[in-house]
Amino acid sequence: MTNRANSQNSAVEAESTGGGKVVQEEPGNALLGEATAPSAYKVFISHSSKESWVARQISKEIKNIGLSTWLDDADLHGGDNIKRAIKSGIEESQEVLVIISMNSAMSQWVIYEAAIAEIREKRITPILNNIGHDEIAPLQGIKDYDLNEFDKFLLELAKRAAQPEPGTK
Repeated sequence: MTNRANSQNSAVEAESTGGGKVVQEEPGNALLGEATAPSAYKVFISHSSKESWVARQISKEIKNIGLSTWLDDADLHGGDNIKRAIKSGIEESQEVLVIISMNSAMSQWVIYEAAIAEIREKRITPILNNIGHDEIAPLQGIKDYDLNEFDKFLLELAKRAAQPEPGTK
């Protein structure tokens, strides 16, 4: 993720012949496709508060490919009913990414969020942060990604988000 974090501003603005600005991708990011206006595809990011920095970096990476995220740091505000906001955030999202670490394995909030996602039948993708995939029992049997393979997840996520939802054209 360090390489991608260093290339956050990978899109280069270039003057077009019409005087406006166009966005051109640098060659190294062609695999992720062009990031355009944020899509309706939203990813809820579940994590321990002790991994807030990692969650913010993941959120930036997801936004860099043109998708939206729900992240407590940005989407919870003073006076909000936390349980209601979490349920709403999960409901509005197409996918729930759960950062699994020793801290999140001990977090009741992460387990609560994973359970809500399961009940709402959301796609859940565990991202392993220095931990085995079987540390949170409700997530056993779900294909996970190691944090060191996050770029692979981003490629799949971009493809998934580009597909129309069933029942729409």
